[in-house]
Amino acid sequence: MTARIDAHQHFWHPSRGDYGWLTPDLPICRPYGPAELSAHLRHCGFDGTVLVQAAPTLQETEYLLGIADATPFVLGVVGWAEFAEEAGRRDAGPPALVALPGSRRSEIRRLMADFGAALGLLRERVGPFDVVLPTLPHIEAEVSARAASWPVQPKIVLGEAAKYAAFRTARAALAASGTATLELALAGVPLVGAYKVGIVEEQLKYLIKVPSILLPNLILGDRAIPEKLQRDCTPKTLAAELQALMRDGPERSAQLEALARLDGLMRLGDGLTPSAHAARAVIETIARRER
Repeated sequence: MTARIDAHQHFWHPSRGDYGWLTPDLPICRPYGPAELSAHLRHCGFDGTVLVQAAPTLQETEYLLGIADATPFVLGVVGWAEFAEEAGRRDAGPPALVALPGSRRSEIRRLMADFGAALGLLRERVGPFDVVLPTLPHIEAEVSARAASWPVQPKIVLGEAAKYAAFRTARAALAASGTATLELALAGVPLVGAYKVGIVEEQLKYLIKVPSILLPNLILGDRAIPEKLQRDCTPKTLAAELQALMRDGPERSAQLEALARLDGLMRLGDGLTPSAHAARAVIETIARRER
């Protein structure tokens, strides 16, 4: 007889205290474990379940493994673990650098030559390093062709999983202004932001008055991340900024300290995270439909 297995189930207990998303105002902020699930499994004809982490901590993994040992219908655990190889990669040699020259063809045409030349200068100053260049399928061919002339050949990767894996091991990053700079900052990767637009678009700078064009800097209220724009976006200036971030020193330390503040600053006015608000909206929508 074939067993029916529920392949993805979360348990939680608010008193454990490591669920950043589980705030007291949420209706589900109460213990949920084997006793609450068992009747639902039987009703739906399932023979067992697989538990999946609800918090990114080793304590959470140990908590779930303890439940699995004591609960016959829990058949497996997908837990959190910090892989030693990835955790130490940022401080290992040769260091890894992520290059993100943009997701639009206009961006990669304006930035890739400068990015490549900057990496060449950086190698002369700090020695060898690996480069990972995450990109998208619709521009992969053009990115590959333009990267072929770079003095430091990048490993070109596709997909979100490969991109975030590169973030976890990167010592530093060079990125076009955009959402990627915020993703890198939230991942704790020191970075240099860069951007170039055409002559016509450049005139907008006289109409738009903002202290920075980088999302992390705007959230921080500080130009913690160096940004090189237009004529200031040159291989020489980019390499100089990256050199300071690739080595331990005051510039790297100051940026890391600033990036560590981002999570707290991105909490909304009521103290909740955007994820908590999204979860609450889903729960409220379901509740309305069940009335």
